Amino acid sequence: MEKKSFNKYLQVFLTFFFLVVGWQVIVTVLKIPDWIMPTPVEVILTLFRRWGNTISRNAIATTKIILGGFGIGVIVGIPLALSITSSKIFTRSVYPVIVFLQLIPKIALGPLFVIWMGFDYKPRLLLTFLMCFFPIVINSIVGFASIEEDIKRLSLSMGSKPLASLIKIKIPSALPTIFAGLKLSAISATIGAIVAEFIGASDGLGYLLLVAKGDLNTQLFFAVLIVLISIGLVFFYSIELIERITIPWHVSQRVTEETI
Repeated sequence: MEKKSFNKYLQVFLTFFFLVVGWQVIVTVLKIPDWIMPTPVEVILTLFRRWGNTISRNAIATTKIILGGFGIGVIVGIPLALSITSSKIFTRSVYPVIVFLQLIPKIALGPLFVIWMGFDYKPRLLLTFLMCFFPIVINSIVGFASIEEDIKRLSLSMGSKPLASLIKIKIPSALPTIFAGLKLSAISATIGAIVAEFIGASDGLGYLLLVAKGDLNTQLFFAVLIVLISIGLVFFYSIELIERITIPWHVSQRVTEETI
């Protein structure tokens, strides 16, 4: 297993290594101007030069928005999904509203949020929340609704109380699907935070991308992209790690282990 894991990570490393080398060779051989396409070396040097006084501060601001919007999405979305699957009134009244809100382009709401709340963190937090809210709710609804009727009847026949049934049956059965929604929302939250900073912000990686674009500073632009991608990857794989620890018994985790 350890040898297979090593080979897997080695293949991933070599793939990205050859992509970077190819990038460097193409830009160097074709003599592409650095304001159009910088070399990886220039990007890395810019990342180190601008990290302490510019990039790190804005990265922290964006990370706070990502985590905040995602956290609110989890706190609101999972209980709401449980309510929708437990009550026909919620299903008929709340669920159509959620679908309607999802159909509204979020980028169109951004300027309106800025008008209502100003240029501080609140419109960015709200837009990020809306971006990651729907995948959490939909996947949680699917998870809670997919519990087999035989299990429900067995629980009732054994006299399980609603709270015990929720903790021991509903939540564990729905966790695999909930985690799928959380991983999708992690990506959506990262995108949402950047979109929100494009619309109206005075800090953050999205704001820094706009500054780099205005200055035709492609070295800084690519350096910020590297940091942004890194934040998204760390966030996504952190959720995946929690999933593996929480539900090691699920078939999806066994299949993952067998393929590495």
